[in-house]
Amino acid sequence: MTNHPAGVILKHMKLTKLGGFLIPLMAIGLIGCSTMLFESQAASEAVKITGQVNDGKADTLIGTSSRPFLFESEILPSESMLNDLWQGLIDAGVTFDDPQVREVRVVDGESFKVFAETWEVETWFKNYVSQPAYLVFLDTQDQQLVIVLDRNRKNDRPLMGFGEVR
Repeated sequence: MTNHPAGVILKHMKLTKLGGFLIPLMAIGLIGCSTMLFESQAASEAVKITGQVNDGKADTLIGTSSRPFLFESEILPSESMLNDLWQGLIDAGVTFDDPQVREVRVVDGESFKVFAETWEVETWFKNYVSQPAYLVFLDTQDQQLVIVLDRNRKNDRPLMGFGEVR
């Protein structure tokens, strides 16, 4: 039947309809992938952030930090507070030696507990952390860190939060 002209046309129509559905769907998926940070990229980005602290790049850290920013259990709403944070860490000689990614986790409704089980931190996560975002856990020689990163690569301020795991 496939050699019959009607069979060839029907077979072509089925493929065209299927292709007409799948091709746009695949294109949307590829576009979505190009704008989203993958786990491995988030891990690399987190390690890069610790390197920026080690290298004294306060301006870079300030420029990529969102507002309001979560530092441990404190919410920093202004650029001057971010400047005080990053410059203060650098001036104090804080370094993060040999950072190793322990885990990358998608932010969920319980993620605030990693920082503090307070109403303020829970509200910050609900109001300011766009979905999806990652929690990246790093082990250094002296401590364990957690970094909140927005997965949207179009966001020029993807660094949303930073703290020590308690």
